[in-house]
This record gives sequence, C-alpha cells and structure tokens, in this order.
Amino acid sequence: MIKRVQNYLVGLVFGIGAGALLILTHNAYPPIGIVLALLGFLALSIVVRGYLKSRSTYVCYLLGVVGLIYLAATPRASEFLIQGNTQGYLLILGGPLAALFPLIKRVPTK
Repeated sequence: MIKRVQNYLVGLVFGIGAGALLILTHNAYPPIGIVLALLGFLALSIVVRGYLKSRSTYVCYLLGVVGLIYLAATPRASEFLIQGNTQGYLLILGGPLAALFPLIKRVPTK
C-alpha cells in the first residue's frame, strides 16, 4: 500500500516538473519554440512512461501536467504564465495531448 502511494507521488512530482519545463520554455523563440517545447515534452513523457511502468502512476503524471497547465493559464495577481496568443493556445491543447500519446503504446515487460 505504501509503495503504491509512493509511486503515485513520484508520478505526480514528475508531472509537475515536466509541466513546469513545458510552461517555462513554450514562449522561447516564438516561431519554433512551441514546436520544440512540445517535441521535447513528448520525448520526456515517453521516457517517463517507460520508467513508471504502470498506467495508474502515469495517470498521476498526466494529472500533474494538466493541473499545472490549468494553474498557469488561470489569472492570478494580474500575471499569466500562459498568454492568450497562438503559442499559449497550442500549449493548452498540445500539452495534454502530448502527455496522452504515450498511454497508447504498451510498455514492454522484461
């Protein structure tokens, strides 16, 4: 029981960390920055999916990413981390989709 909760927390922490990297890098180099950020995030999600092994812990990772994107897009003290421009909308749509993509493929067991 404790090991399972520990795995869920590890997935959640990985999701928050990966979401923070995605949010902080999406506005760099405006024409191509969002594409590079989403491709890097997709690669990181595939690596994390291979590391976590279980679908339920990866769902915790996904919840961490989506929760952080939601918090960053919500106005707080007149400061936005995700603006209402093309890059912001692509991040809000593409971030969770890039995190969902590794759930399609089954992780090989040894």
